[in-house]
This record gives sequence, C-alpha cells and structure tokens, in this order.
Amino acid sequence: MYEMCNCGHFGGMSPNSMHKQRYQEGHGACRECECSQFTWVGFCDAYGKSLTTDEVKKMSVELQRQRGY
Repeated sequence: MYEMCNCGHFGGMSPNSMHKQRYQEGHGACRECECSQFTWVGFCDAYGKSLTTDEVKKMSVELQRQRGY
C-alpha cells in the first residue's frame, strides 16, 4: 500500500515518497510542488489509484498473516 497526499504526490511511508523527512518519514514539504507538509488523504496502489476500504482490509489481513499476527 502507498500513501497519498492531498497535493497528489506520494508521501508518508510510501517507498516512492516525494515528501521530505519531518517529524516522521515522508511528512515534510513536497519535492515536486509547493505543498509544505504531507496531508494524508488515503491509501493507493503504486500508480496512485485509490484503494477501496475492502481492498485495504484485505491487504492488512494478508500482511498480518505474513507477519504471523
């Protein structure tokens, strides 16, 4: 799962985050636009397509299974 900012760029813990480090990984200013701080709007896929609540739940369950929770 990837995290999307309201500016339309990846941020947070996304492996391809466009946001600088601040307080937490990927939560600072955007490297691609004038956005001054990462503001989370939702989870998405690697192409920026929003994930539904059901898709997020399924991915979470699978991650927990893989980690032995």
